[in-house]
Amino acid sequence: MQKYLISWLRNNLGLVVLLIVSFFIYAPSLSGDFIIDDIPLVRDNPYIRDIGHISRYFTKGLWENSVHEISTEKRYLPMTLVPMLLNYKLWGSDPFGYHAFLLLLHLANTCLVYALIRKLVTGSAMAATVGAAIFVLHPTKVGSVAWVIGGVEPLVTFFLLGALLAHQSFVNSFNSKKEWRYLLLSLLCFQLALWSKETAIAFPLIVVAHDLIYRRKIDWHAVALHAVVIVVYLIARNLVLGTTGKSEGIDVSQFSRAIDFALGYSELLVFPINVPFYLEPPEHFVSSALGVVSAIMIAMLAVFCWRAFDIGRRKAFTFSVVWMIVLFWPAILLAFYTAGFYSPRYLYVPSVGLAIFVAVFYDHINAAYPRFKTPLIVSCALIVAFYGFFTWKEIPAWHDDGAIYGKIAKDAPENAVGFLGLGYYFFHRGDFDAAERNLLLVLQKAKTPELRVEALTVLGTINGINNNLDRSESYLQEAVKIAPGNSDAWSGLGNLAWMRGSAYEAISFYEKALSIRANNYEAATNLALAYDKTGQSQRGELIRQQAAAMSH
Repeated sequence: MQKYLISWLRNNLGLVVLLIVSFFIYAPSLSGDFIIDDIPLVRDNPYIRDIGHISRYFTKGLWENSVHEISTEKRYLPMTLVPMLLNYKLWGSDPFGYHAFLLLLHLANTCLVYALIRKLVTGSAMAATVGAAIFVLHPTKVGSVAWVIGGVEPLVTFFLLGALLAHQSFVNSFNSKKEWRYLLLSLLCFQLALWSKETAIAFPLIVVAHDLIYRRKIDWHAVALHAVVIVVYLIARNLVLGTTGKSEGIDVSQFSRAIDFALGYSELLVFPINVPFYLEPPEHFVSSALGVVSAIMIAMLAVFCWRAFDIGRRKAFTFSVVWMIVLFWPAILLAFYTAGFYSPRYLYVPSVGLAIFVAVFYDHINAAYPRFKTPLIVSCALIVAFYGFFTWKEIPAWHDDGAIYGKIAKDAPENAVGFLGLGYYFFHRGDFDAAERNLLLVLQKAKTPELRVEALTVLGTINGINNNLDRSESYLQEAVKIAPGNSDAWSGLGNLAWMRGSAYEAISFYEKALSIRANNYEAATNLALAYDKTGQSQRGELIRQQAAAMSH
């Protein structure tokens, strides 16, 4: 056993060094807080605190299993919350454990990419190490490692790689018992991948491409069984969500946006100097002149590789292109939605294909031009160091809500959402001046009434705290005028009435707030006090008991 371990380490020393270096580059992410969607889905989520809730993951949509219990957001991702459940059992609400899990998962994916390359290319450890280095250290990975909910990308990649490696073992095995064992493992990993993210539905095309490229014979039994898994998944998805997909909002005329997005993703792959992050679709072009340069470089390099590679390397090159195209479909599809969402994290899964391509390209140059071996190694080291530096530089932007919303506001200053996030961030930390500055920007930039109402409500609260009661009332009255169903704004008006000594008026406002949202803890608590003030202590005690139940 010891001899085997020493031999393995000697043959795979590059991978070991890469994993150690990558760990230290990503280590700052371990101190990160919960941000954005982590709050309702992880930190405050009651459904990850008891294993008895796990059945809900498969019978309810993702956001129905959050603290918000929203049924309108149609996402069926049962596996997404399973790691959160396990992490909660280990770490509770400490974000360190969740970040550690994601970093280890990312490093595990790197090992799987390395193993896949060694099977698909020539078995060269150095080529596999270079390809794996591009995968693990590419700056577009940061949002999927430093953001807890962003970890859905590493999760689906882990299962897809497992499914493909198992399929390879199945088709390359001649022992019948082994064959079916590996096939069952491939099917299981594929099912888990589907439960992790819808992207995985294209995996059978990867299976077909693999068999055609490497065996010239498709194993239709495996393809058929993978198709059965898809059918079962779609039936379950339809039963839970009432739909198998989201077709509303698609605008097939958005070709210019699709081209812009494609160039933007090309730019991110080749020149990831600045990796933007948007919570809402940006109103500006996401690509620049570098996007055009990147697309031309990729096209020229692809033509060169096709002409220069021998048959074996051409197979690996072809498979890498198929992987990237087939598993890049969600990003392209989203360009045609009216909202047109763009996100660098969608490159996580397709970048496995990039890693394979880089490995086979390195292997070809190393074999065809042996006198350039040293310059080749130095060039690869510089590129990897370049990516590693910008990855390390990007991580602090994901440290907490203040950092990430600051990044969002910088990347899309025309959108209000980043400034709204900053407003909340500073408000919860008691920096009311900074909060008010950002919320006033929201009023200038908001394109939807929902964003405007949120800003008005918090501005009303801030001015109430600062004893600017007239200004506070003006903000809150405007909020309820735009959105009469806003419980927090009515509760804010109740607070103003209480501060002015009008307990009965405060009661009417608090009751209005609770009639809209029964679990409004602040309104219930203050209503109990208002009842006490007006001599209705029994009613006050009843409301106080209800409020206590809410807090649990």
